[in-house]
Amino acid sequence: MKILVTGGTGKVGTEVVQALLRRGESVRVLTRNKEAKLPDGAEVAIGDLLDPDSVRSAMNGVDKLFLLVGNVADELTQALLTVAVARQAKVKHITYLSVYQAERFPDVPHFIGKYAVETSLKMLLRHLLRRSIPHSLSCGPVISSRMMPSSNLC
Repeated sequence: MKILVTGGTGKVGTEVVQALLRRGESVRVLTRNKEAKLPDGAEVAIGDLLDPDSVRSAMNGVDKLFLLVGNVADELTQALLTVAVARQAKVKHITYLSVYQAERFPDVPHFIGKYAVETSLKMLLRHLLRRSIPHSLSCGPVISSRMMPSSNLC
């Protein structure tokens, strides 16, 4: 299995990539920076979350997505575009790094953007439930949706 990590060159993303590699996972990092220094064993994919074609290319052969979107003005657009491409690519597992209790702080743009993505993922899971497609959702600061044999909704 191969895991695509977005935001894998930043502070948190680098830790995620290193942890996955230590577990023996096959990791690909999507980055805009052709000169990015990645840990040994990590594969690089050059692209941008606002460029669906580059994201689609990076997802070729990927089973799982760790979606980490930075605190930028268009983070909502980046996240939703990436989730849409992941669905088209039939990625089996999406883990979205959010913020704790984002819904409690609607006046903080970064939090409300994260909450909007969480809500979108939850609506997607409800849609999958109606279609009887196996899935699960894990709640908390990290929202995870995975096509698995059982459901675990919060």
